[in-house]
Amino acid sequence: MRKPMVLVCVPVLLLGLGACSSGLSLAEEDACNAIHAWSTGGRETDHFDKMVALAQEGLEDSDQGSLITAADELADSAEADRVATATDFIGLCSDLGWELPEG
Repeated sequence: MRKPMVLVCVPVLLLGLGACSSGLSLAEEDACNAIHAWSTGGRETDHFDKMVALAQEGLEDSDQGSLITAADELADSAEADRVATATDFIGLCSDLGWELPEG
């Protein structure tokens, strides 16, 4: 009688552990990290375009439509709005399960 119980417990345990992981792919996390790096790394104007392009590249295969839209808004943002738009992007990343990189 114990074997059927094990067959039920193992899948349930694995599903439970999967629910604890981030909802973002590695490429999506990299996109969030890129914008976070710009935001906390001096917010240099010429560096912004590079980080946004890196983020958009990482989101090419993403299923997160809201993250793609937010990256597009970053790319189209006026220089005066970049900090606010980046903050919104990072907030969306957090809402989707992204956590600050360690280190």
